[in-house]
Amino acid sequence: MEWQLATINISSFFPNLELYYVKPKYEKQSADYSIKDIEDEGHPKLETVRTGDARQPLPHWMELENEKGKMNPQYLLFQTIFCLAQSIAREKGLDPLKGLDKVWVPIEEPRGLEEYGNRLREYMRSLPQNQRKNLESMVSDHSKLMKSISKYLTAVDIFRLFEVKRKSVRMTLRAAMLGQTLFG
Repeated sequence: MEWQLATINISSFFPNLELYYVKPKYEKQSADYSIKDIEDEGHPKLETVRTGDARQPLPHWMELENEKGKMNPQYLLFQTIFCLAQSIAREKGLDPLKGLDKVWVPIEEPRGLEEYGNRLREYMRSLPQNQRKNLESMVSDHSKLMKSISKYLTAVDIFRLFEVKRKSVRMTLRAAMLGQTLFG
C-alpha cells in the first residue's frame, strides 16, 4: 500500500514515532462506500507498522550535538552543503530556496573543504581543549577531511538525501526540504 511506504519513509526522520493502521470491520470495494463506512471507527486491534527511534545515522545530520553533548560533524557538513548550494544557486540565477536540488556543490574540492573546515574550526572554539585534539588533526589535513566527508555521505545513502558525483554532491528534494527546516 502507498500509505505504508510513505509512512515508513517519513518515520526515518522522527524519534519515538509509532505508526499504526486501523482495519475496518467490514471489507468493501471502493465503490461501496456509504455513511456506515464513513463513520466506521474500525476494529480496536491496532496493526503496528513500525515503532522506534529515528534510524541511525540520520539523527547525526539533524542535530548539532548528540545526547552526550558531543558535536555531530555530519550536521555541520549538511549545513555547509546547504549554504554552499544556496550561494551557488544565487550565482546561477536560481531561486536559493527552490533550486537547491539542481545545484552541484563541490564539497570535496578546495571551496567546499575550506567552508566545511571553517565551520568545524568555529565550533571547536567552543569546546574544551581536551576535546579539540581529534578535530584539529582532521581539519588541518584535507585528505582526512575528504575521507570523513565520503564516509558520512556513504552512511546516509539509504535515505537518498544526496547524489554524489566525483567530488561534488547534489541535494535531493528531500534533503533540500530538510535543510530548509534545519537551516533556513
